[in-house]
Amino acid sequence: MCLGGIMTSKECEVDENTTHVLLEAAWFNPASIRRTSNRLGLVSESSSRFVKGINPDQNEYVMEMTCALLKELCEATEVSETVHYDTLNHDKKYVETTLAYINNRLGTSFPMDEVVEVLRRDHLEPVVNGDTIKVGIPHNRIDLNEPCDVSEEVIRLLGFNNIQSTMPIVQVNGGYTVKQSNKRAIRRYLRNQGLYECLTYSLVDEKHKDAFAYLDTNENYKLLNPMTSDKEYLRKNTLWSLLNVATYNVAHQEKNLALFEVSDVDSVGKEGTQLSIVLVGNDKVRGSLEEKPYSFYHAKGLVDAILALLGIKENRYKYVRLVSDKEEFHPGRSASLYIGRDLVAVLGELHPNALKELGLGKVAVAATINLDYLLNVKTSMDKASVPPKFPSVSRDLALVLNKKVSYEEIKNEIKKTDKLVENVEAFDVYQGDKIDMGKKSLAITISMRDKEKTLTDAEVNVVINKVISVLKMKFLAEVRS
Repeated sequence: MCLGGIMTSKECEVDENTTHVLLEAAWFNPASIRRTSNRLGLVSESSSRFVKGINPDQNEYVMEMTCALLKELCEATEVSETVHYDTLNHDKKYVETTLAYINNRLGTSFPMDEVVEVLRRDHLEPVVNGDTIKVGIPHNRIDLNEPCDVSEEVIRLLGFNNIQSTMPIVQVNGGYTVKQSNKRAIRRYLRNQGLYECLTYSLVDEKHKDAFAYLDTNENYKLLNPMTSDKEYLRKNTLWSLLNVATYNVAHQEKNLALFEVSDVDSVGKEGTQLSIVLVGNDKVRGSLEEKPYSFYHAKGLVDAILALLGIKENRYKYVRLVSDKEEFHPGRSASLYIGRDLVAVLGELHPNALKELGLGKVAVAATINLDYLLNVKTSMDKASVPPKFPSVSRDLALVLNKKVSYEEIKNEIKKTDKLVENVEAFDVYQGDKIDMGKKSLAITISMRDKEKTLTDAEVNVVINKVISVLKMKFLAEVRS
């Protein structure tokens, strides 16, 4: 016969041939009608009234008046007996409040007599017992249910001009927590580096709900009643949203972009804060006089600076080549950042297919960082140290080794070889015709220092020979002359 409270079917409509009419005076739950109306995309006069709320205590009166009008205007000849079905409680409602509550909530100083008088004019039948005011709610006032509703009736009738334009007195203790201060420092640092801070929507579509989700592989939350299909899931990473901002700007002729966002993310069983960075186009070194395309090392430099800002030392984290079957990050120009065994960040240049899909041109660099994890890493204060009295000695080595051996492995092994080794840095990598297939040439500088005396050539040569021996044995490395 009908979709209750929303729409009647065409088969039971009234026309010139109708002889019998069935009347129904119903009350439907507003929340239920609203959900059904939105789900079906069907809005009617009936659904609008039920959603806003109607008096549930007037059904009998409405039925009797309708029947009387049918007799008077439509010449109805017979009216059957009315059948009632009712599970609602029709007892009169009462709400208790106090004068102190009303004045405190409104920021006013009304006397009791004035408040009682205005409630009586509003047909609320106030009864005063000390400082307590008990009001009876008429059946037609379905909007009055709580003490706060009573206070709103008072100010509505007495006038909003009685509210003074003064700020409330609030006692404030303390300041920012350490985490809040560190988060503000990171945002300030990135802005000082020329990056623009963004704030994007927390909702994504089904196709991209798992895009760039390296830090959180849990299931997404799905909205029960999404506004549109492209905002159906709660995101568990911020990078995809930031990349959409970059796509929009590139499409509007903004070719060089440096963006970041710090936002909370949620998934089933997990929540936290993430930092995402997107660099597109060229980095302007001296304005338009000198431009350099963004690369993996731009993102790595920003990540290293953030770690240093938080006091996380280099020996506590490591970069590992990103291995993934997703065509999101470039397989040879991307990395994962680990602290211990925990994956903390993923960064690098975007995959060519991702660049094509997003329309970001020839190069774009991105990073997604578990900021909540970094802010919880325990660090100690930097300790002052006496500058070294004796000079360091450097030696260069050119090594030929398997191209799968990373610089990080070489660096860590050399530092463990001898206590005199102070630093190891790579300054050249070569793969070409003069190197065998599957191998590469890695040129490094090894710095050595003794805190007690100046090193001699003989002592330096001993360390270098030891390093070469270890590299040959562990990595089958060859020293180029």
